[in-house]
Amino acid sequence: MEYASQDGVLYNKEKTSILNVPKAITGSVEIPDSVTSIGDSVFYNCSSLTSIEIPDGVTSIGRYTFYNCSSLTSVYYTGTAEEWSAISIDSYNTPLTNATRYYYSETAPALNADGTAYDGNYWHYDESGEIVVWVYTKPEE
Repeated sequence: MEYASQDGVLYNKEKTSILNVPKAITGSVEIPDSVTSIGDSVFYNCSSLTSIEIPDGVTSIGRYTFYNCSSLTSVYYTGTAEEWSAISIDSYNTPLTNATRYYYSETAPALNADGTAYDGNYWHYDESGEIVVWVYTKPEE
């Protein structure tokens, strides 16, 4: 098997699967759009990982992939809730499934039934390419 590496991350040759990441990884990680699967134990024991951006092309997340990622609090997914539910997430990934999940929305999302908040958790990129969570602010009357 041939491999590719970028910024210390090990991929298969086509960069469609992440095989390993440095365990000293900290803060936020953005998974490249080319990735469709995240292998077993890839982020295992990355206890300083706080957030991850997962592209909508990911179809499978392996066993123990996010095991012992005790600081993981936010998942930014570039797809919809329906697409997220179609991802095959293997066992022992509680930090991933317990983290707050945000779905990408380029424009302000729909409001809930009483018009007081957005109907779900959403994010977008600001002008500089940084992730920003959509927060509803009631207009002044």
